[in-house]
Amino acid sequence: MADYNWRDCHCRECEKMDLRDTNSSGDAYCTERHRYYNPNDRACSDKFKYDNQRNPSSGGGCYITTVIYTTMGTEDVDYLKILRDFREKYMKQDNNLLPILSEYDIIGPEIAHRLSIDPSIKTICNNLLTNYILKIVEYIKNDQKNSAILKYIEMVNSLKNFYRIESDKSITLDKNIITGKGYLLMNNKK
Repeated sequence: MADYNWRDCHCRECEKMDLRDTNSSGDAYCTERHRYYNPNDRACSDKFKYDNQRNPSSGGGCYITTVIYTTMGTEDVDYLKILRDFREKYMKQDNNLLPILSEYDIIGPEIAHRLSIDPSIKTICNNLLTNYILKIVEYIKNDQKNSAILKYIEMVNSLKNFYRIESDKSITLDKNIITGKGYLLMNNKK
């Protein structure tokens, strides 16, 4: 994968861009400059959410499973690979599942951030690992794709309720940029 420089990033990828606070033109609020900007503009700072390999940085933009993995210190990395393969090889190939990935692109970073700063992070991560992640992986291994997806939706809804995060239904993502990785890749509102 190519190395990226912050100058290659867009405002939508900046930690200071609040994509939930948009004006009628679809511009999002920059908490650094206290103004609204087009989320697709080039970034003006180095406060983007990713490292130079375009992976979430150790900050608030990381994957939920990465927060769990980092917190629990487990040596089993197979579940990360299995979940990523399932997302890439199955979910992203099914147009009916893209809304699930799209929602995660938008709310995933906020959930991961809240989880990473929660004083009860170890207890919550243990619960997520035991009651959701490992069960999802087991469903995938047993070719029970629908059960895996339903369990994933249950986990995300549980976290949304717990952290009082609402999905913004007005944000639309272009199907060509949906990642399911929590990247907050947003198109302009039309």
